[in-house]
Amino acid sequence: MRSFIKTIFKAILITLALIILITTMATAQDQRFNFGITGTLAIPQGPFRDNVERLGPGINFMFGYQFPNTPFLLGVDAGFVSFGSDERTEQLSPTIPDLRVRIRNSYNMGHGQLLLRMQGMNPGFRPFMDALLGFNYLYTETTLTNRGSFGEEPVLRDTNFDDWALSYGLGAGVQIKLSEFMADDDMSGTSKPARLYLTLQTRYMLGDEAEYLNSLSTENGNVVYDIRKSRTNLIYIQVGVTFTF
Repeated sequence: MRSFIKTIFKAILITLALIILITTMATAQDQRFNFGITGTLAIPQGPFRDNVERLGPGINFMFGYQFPNTPFLLGVDAGFVSFGSDERTEQLSPTIPDLRVRIRNSYNMGHGQLLLRMQGMNPGFRPFMDALLGFNYLYTETTLTNRGSFGEEPVLRDTNFDDWALSYGLGAGVQIKLSEFMADDDMSGTSKPARLYLTLQTRYMLGDEAEYLNSLSTENGNVVYDIRKSRTNLIYIQVGVTFTF
């Protein structure tokens, strides 16, 4: 299954590379800044999938600069993924058994990468390919809230387990123009088009080994940590919008 996914991914990259080259030869454009926001679904791979056993919804942000009259963009990419949570109700302390609180454990991952993108320069339809290098930050956050309080504002919050891992990979996608309008350029004193795109993309990211919690519980008053260790490989499916100006 893994080799099949890699084969499909390579075919997509080769096809997009050819499309990008064709659209680049046909069209030129001024320098542009790109800002994107996408909803994310992170799909763990290999041992990471076996340990986590969950999909990770999240959000992703990208900001980049496209070099004038070239298909190349350099930027930064960052996001947040949640791999679920669990809750339990406990006594505040053994000496106060009649005061109970709600404890919530959240299993999360933040990630950040440097991004090099090659994308088509046709303003209506822009396929693109990404190369990324950065990190994964896996952490478990525990919050304590008053039971029955309005809105359940956290009383205490702590990150009780975390680890870092190198992350690198490739991505591909398309941007489809939704709208275009004229925006003032303060530097040149002129107006130039700004555009809003629908963005559809996927990424295959390899992650080095990291330790992370699969669950956190108590037994006989003692905290039990279910610590796992594996590579942190992920496939991302992302849908959102990109604003160019």
